[in-house]
Amino acid sequence: MFDRLEKTVARYDELTALLSDPAVIRQQDKYRELSKEHSALAPLVQAYQKYRKARADVLNLREIINNSGDREMRGFWLADNVGVYRR
Repeated sequence: MFDRLEKTVARYDELTALLSDPAVIRQQDKYRELSKEHSALAPLVQAYQKYRKARADVLNLREIINNSGDREMRGFWLADNVGVYRR
């Protein structure tokens, strides 16, 4: 599943680059076709990017919590970042 998502992100990035290429811009039909594909992929790519960020936040927070010897500070981190675990 994640391999497919990564390929989708790569295609989205490729489309982004193509849409700024003057040679593609001059070809109205090609530009329109690529623009539609880019627009169709955008919601999925944005959701996947949010997921990756949330996952990284959780992993970083877990590392901080697990490496903290100070119970009080650990409690503060948990209280401040409880929303990260709910994402």
